[in-house]
Amino acid sequence: IHFCLGSTKMSTPPLLEKLEGFFKEQELAEDVSEFLTDNVQVNTVFEEGDTENPYLKEQSHAHHKAWMQYCEMIEGKLQEFIKANSTTQEEIGKLLTDNAAAIQDTLMISDYVGAALDYARFLQLVHDTRDLYQLN
Repeated sequence: IHFCLGSTKMSTPPLLEKLEGFFKEQELAEDVSEFLTDNVQVNTVFEEGDTENPYLKEQSHAHHKAWMQYCEMIEGKLQEFIKANSTTQEEIGKLLTDNAAAIQDTLMISDYVGAALDYARFLQLVHDTRDLYQLN
């Protein structure tokens, strides 16, 4: 995998490749999907012409509680990765920060970690998961 920045090609750091592989593992995807479908009921409707992000509108307190639980789950998964790869939170934070542009739209890390960092992205992930499994 290479990320192009202008005409300069950069290799993906090996630790980032490992982290992306970790987030693509079937078990992790199943854990996230199961958590989302079991713990959050989101029936937000996108209305044509609605300029306000519907995920930023008032939400149930239960959704926020589920988000906090999701954050704990993702943090736990990251701790497993850190331990298994003899790295640190600081190294992972720097890796993600230094490669943010490459991660933004191309890697699974963006979906799972982004949802743990941003409530609106969490609700979007819930909505997308429910659509994928037709659970609405």
